[in-house]
Amino acid sequence: MFDESSDISLVFSQIRKMLSVSLIIQATIFLVGISISSFGLFQLFNNEAQASQKENSSGSGTDLLSNSNELEIVETCEKNPEFGRITVDIGGAVKNPGIYQLDSGSRINDLINIAGGFSNYVDKYYINKVLNLSQLLNDGEKFYIPTIEESIEVQEKLTSQQSTNDSAGNTLGVISVNSATKEELMSLTGIGEKRADDIVSNRPYDSLNKLVEKGALTEAIFENIKSAVSL
Repeated sequence: MFDESSDISLVFSQIRKMLSVSLIIQATIFLVGISISSFGLFQLFNNEAQASQKENSSGSGTDLLSNSNELEIVETCEKNPEFGRITVDIGGAVKNPGIYQLDSGSRINDLINIAGGFSNYVDKYYINKVLNLSQLLNDGEKFYIPTIEESIEVQEKLTSQQSTNDSAGNTLGVISVNSATKEELMSLTGIGEKRADDIVSNRPYDSLNKLVEKGALTEAIFENIKSAVSL
């Protein structure tokens, strides 16, 4: 009787031991699994945080560089108020002649406008035929817009000078084969009415040798008068 009870107690004791060992193993495996999972999650969140931090750092660096460039430009402008500006002088037939500062890249038209526009005495031929209103301005340039009176004076001086030159040529006995009259040509040695007509009909001449090449004169006649004629 007692032996059977002892055997039963022994069996239960062994079962408890086996259950305890099994529970311990399962608990250990569970804890190991929890640890591994926690470590993996920790690494995942840590990597994401580092990537986010690098991205923010890169963006901040770009912003800092941009801000630095802007500050540099601002400081340059503050130290040199004329930064990006040009200075140009304009005179003559404008309403407000003087020296003006304009933005770099401005054109003559901008300068005319800032000077109040053309005066009522401006030479319109000069504006339409000579002045290029779209021309870019350069720092330190000088422009002068002539009045109609000034243009007339210049033209009169040129005409007077030309008349003086023509008179001097006639005094020296040199006759222009391109502009002389028939009577003036006939005053030359060996030139009669027919030769004079031939010279006139074969105009213009770009060289004296053309007188012979075009058949207006013979070689002999040309040699006799070549010192007395001009183009």
